[in-house]
Amino acid sequence: MASGFDSGLKENSQYAIARSSRLPLQVPVRLTGLDPSAPFSEDCHTTLVNAHGCGVIAKCAIPRGMRLRLEIVSARRDTTAVVSEIVPLGGYPETWLVGLELDTPGNFWGIDYAPSDWKIEVVQAPTSAGIQQTSAPESPGRNWRLTDISTRACYLITLSPFDEKTRVVVSVRTTDAECVIDGTVRTTHSR
Repeated sequence: MASGFDSGLKENSQYAIARSSRLPLQVPVRLTGLDPSAPFSEDCHTTLVNAHGCGVIAKCAIPRGMRLRLEIVSARRDTTAVVSEIVPLGGYPETWLVGLELDTPGNFWGIDYAPSDWKIEVVQAPTSAGIQQTSAPESPGRNWRLTDISTRACYLITLSPFDEKTRVVVSVRTTDAECVIDGTVRTTHSR
């Protein structure tokens, strides 16, 4: 089966990363909406943090995809992020678990002894003319292969198809690096 998906890459850069460990950490933060037509600001606390974002408990539902400034007021440090998930937690008054994805991954949290897998290396995305094919050992039980690779999309050959609109994370590994790309399945074809 082949599934075509669009990557979520920004222009010509991507992040070569190892998966980053999540740490349970309560940090007081201020979230401020970046859309002037929909003013928003709320003081919250994180519940989990990692090199790519965090989970915060909010008093209101923040729309998925909303761009925010994330600020650690006490440290006078801020960055930008996007709302990637929102989960109602119930209760009275109702609260929400909001997943934020940092625009620039790294140790925004200022943790002195951050896990070693938080190291982020920015690399240039390959151009269509500069793509080099390499073969890596396959993961046990998985027979996946990328084909028709461009700067914004590719096909993934799999044993079983993904449904259209499925969010996917593709990890391309070499012996000493890993590139993780997120995307959405746009089409599926049977062979």
